[in-house]
Amino acid sequence: MVLGGIPYYLNHVKAGLSAAQNIQAIVFDKSAPLMGEFDSLYASLFEDHQRHLQVIRFLKHRQAGFTFKEISEKTTLTAGGGLTRTLDELEQAGFILRTPSFTGHNRGTAYKLIDPFTLFHLKKGPATDTHAF
Repeated sequence: MVLGGIPYYLNHVKAGLSAAQNIQAIVFDKSAPLMGEFDSLYASLFEDHQRHLQVIRFLKHRQAGFTFKEISEKTTLTAGGGLTRTLDELEQAGFILRTPSFTGHNRGTAYKLIDPFTLFHLKKGPATDTHAF
């Protein structure tokens, strides 16, 4: 299930290794055949994918999500700088979810990261969090 049944991915599975060992070897090791798959995914979907990656790398820090204002303050994107479009594109592609926020004084809309592959990659991958927020 981790590899989605895709033959190209399955060709890299080695008998005798556990599922965790195969995933490590296929996705995360320095010479892993799918090491660049995460960036390739975003690059294939979005023209200026670095904006999208910046937002999702920020959103991973809070399961409940962040408001538009919080995202704008902590990234280089602003309302006039493409943040609205970036959030809309990520939502339409199914990477994030826009939900009502009722926490603290930040009432309004929260954006939360929901894509399993992205969450897995950002949580488990080595050196995936290169941006300090």
